[in-house]
Amino acid sequence: MSTYQIEGNKYASVTTIISDCTDKSGALTQWAANSTVLWLREHSQTDPTGLIRMVSDEDLEAARFNFRDISKDALDIGSEVHEAIQTYLKTGKEPQDPIDEVLSAFIAFLEFKDEHDMQTEKTEFTVYDSQLKWAGTLDWIGMFDGKRTVLDWKTNKGKIYKESHYQIAAYRSAFADVESCGCVRIDKESGYADYKCTDKSYQDDLDVFQKMCALYYARHPRIRKGAGL
Repeated sequence: MSTYQIEGNKYASVTTIISDCTDKSGALTQWAANSTVLWLREHSQTDPTGLIRMVSDEDLEAARFNFRDISKDALDIGSEVHEAIQTYLKTGKEPQDPIDEVLSAFIAFLEFKDEHDMQTEKTEFTVYDSQLKWAGTLDWIGMFDGKRTVLDWKTNKGKIYKESHYQIAAYRSAFADVESCGCVRIDKESGYADYKCTDKSYQDDLDVFQKMCALYYARHPRIRKGAGL
């Protein structure tokens, strides 16, 4: 569980609240199974016919935990991409000798930035709600195509999931004068940046997230006490 020390209390992070109140077991179970098969295909040997795969107990043990390695690698790369973007926006310096996936994602961000009018106000800073007792790290706030906007960088594959809508809605609600919000998915493999403006669903997304806050603290009384509720 991730928490932030705010005003003498421990506020749960936005991502912790959302994760606790949503069910990802189906997708995660399939992903973990796919990770196991991937390891076996890449590391196990086949018989002379190439039709039968020969798997040892050691292979099975290594394959069983491959999902952990993949998850850690993805988190590490995501953190490096965030850091590269933050450093560039603050100093104008590009990452030095990054690994291929980080470089690909960073170039995708630069191309995205060139396609839009972005005037950075602040990056990577803590926002919170002292009434609902949540906190989080906002990736970006500033003028985006003529509107004061909050943005969140995502480096996951595929699409921008609904959970991200709840997250950015929470961050937007911390500012009275923000006009727009959205998520920028930066694909570290294809080098493509996809922007999802969530203005149309903002009020509904915020309503859902606020209910999640109530549910989360109702389910965890000890954490609720630590948050000052």
